[in-house]
Amino acid sequence: MDLNDEPIMWTRRAPRLWVDWWAVNPRPDGSEPIWGPENENVEEMLEQVAEGAAICIVPRSMATHYARPDLAWVPIEDVDPFCIALCWRRGTTRRSSPPSRASRGTSPLADRRRRRRQLSATAPDSGTRLRREARARARL
Repeated sequence: MDLNDEPIMWTRRAPRLWVDWWAVNPRPDGSEPIWGPENENVEEMLEQVAEGAAICIVPRSMATHYARPDLAWVPIEDVDPFCIALCWRRGTTRRSSPPSRASRGTSPLADRRRRRRQLSATAPDSGTRLRREARARARL
């Protein structure tokens, strides 16, 4: 899917570095995206996408949380999966300690990451295979 000719949503409410990251700016060929309408919030962004004014690149979880019959949520195949981190205040109290499952590496996310690392160590193109496996699981 070539997105270079599609205008992309953006906002002044986020730091420019974030806007550029979400818009894949610069693009792999070095070009800048075509900037579409500006938005102030998620609902406004989705309304403008539904009207055909632009596209937006979002986390896959938005397809569940913002499902609408007038929008299609299409995975971008040649982009690495979006990884997140948890950030909280440092301190010495138990409340500021990491959650026990995540800190022990036994969460489902940690299990997926461990499996991804194992596959990447043994297969030259494991990223593609992981994406295919994830798509197959999502279809179930």
